[in-house]
Amino acid sequence: MNGGLIKKAIEEKNWDLLDKLLETDNSKVNDASMFTDDWGEWWAPLYECCLDNQVDGVRVLLKHGAKRKQRAWGDGMCRSPLEVAEEKGYGEIVKLLKSKARPDYVRRSDPPRDNMADSRSEAP
Repeated sequence: MNGGLIKKAIEEKNWDLLDKLLETDNSKVNDASMFTDDWGEWWAPLYECCLDNQVDGVRVLLKHGAKRKQRAWGDGMCRSPLEVAEEKGYGEIVKLLKSKARPDYVRRSDPPRDNMADSRSEAP
């Protein structure tokens, strides 16, 4: 899968699209060269979402196997996603990163699960 689509979904904060892309192919979920800056530093999608306090983005990435301890690379940024979230005071992300479980993410574009069950049980 082209990492450009994943990067675009993250930049646009389109978590439903990101979930669908990674459901199809999660081989780029830990691509540490996906995000870069002018100083030669680079980092993976999970780190990017932690920098920007994107809780749903973190949920989607962890759901699809993002490495919680993967560090950014570069002269001044060799920190983990957890270190960034703690430093910035992003409590919900810190909880997600410290949890051993894979979080669930329900796409907003999908029909609610409860309504689907109700509609199947109703007689025509």
